[in-house]
Amino acid sequence: MMAKQIPPILIAILLIAAAIACNFPSPDRSDVPSPEIDEIPETVIPQPTQEAPTPTGPMDCGYDFDCFIEKASICSPTMGVFIAPVDMFGVLITTTSFVEIKGLEESKCVFYIRTEDVEMEYGEELIQQMLDGGLTEEEIEQQRQLAEEQAQQVGLDDTCRFNASDLEALLRRWQQGNFSSEDYDLAECEGKMFGE
Repeated sequence: MMAKQIPPILIAILLIAAAIACNFPSPDRSDVPSPEIDEIPETVIPQPTQEAPTPTGPMDCGYDFDCFIEKASICSPTMGVFIAPVDMFGVLITTTSFVEIKGLEESKCVFYIRTEDVEMEYGEELIQQMLDGGLTEEEIEQQRQLAEEQAQQVGLDDTCRFNASDLEALLRRWQQGNFSSEDYDLAECEGKMFGE
């Protein structure tokens, strides 16, 4: 028995089909554009809420003296700026100080103060009295500058330990413009202002 032979026409069709198949784009070829796929939106996974970090160091009240007094009443570490205008016999003396509550030490509230600037200004009445006394405007200004230089306590500082309630009462008096030589009597103080 003889094996059947494949007719030449069938061989020709198979060869043509193979040639055509080789020219079809294949997934392996780089010149074939990939089909467009709709992007799937990313799933947002909620992150656990985190508490804000606790600030380190003293709170800064800046020029808000009410804020400073409030923190002083509980002896909470705080810093700020205190501007104290005082009229002494027609001379307006304005002192700018850095103030800080350092916290509790042996049940006492530690208060630090440092003089940053002192400015002096003569009132109109005082200037008139000086002019009537024979001084010139230039001499009056020279006296004012000399007095301001002598009054400068820039850099002078001290640290005092108060009961928190006494410190709060002192700061409230200062805020109202009431200053006294007895302001520090209820405290234990040390520093340049006290000659130490």
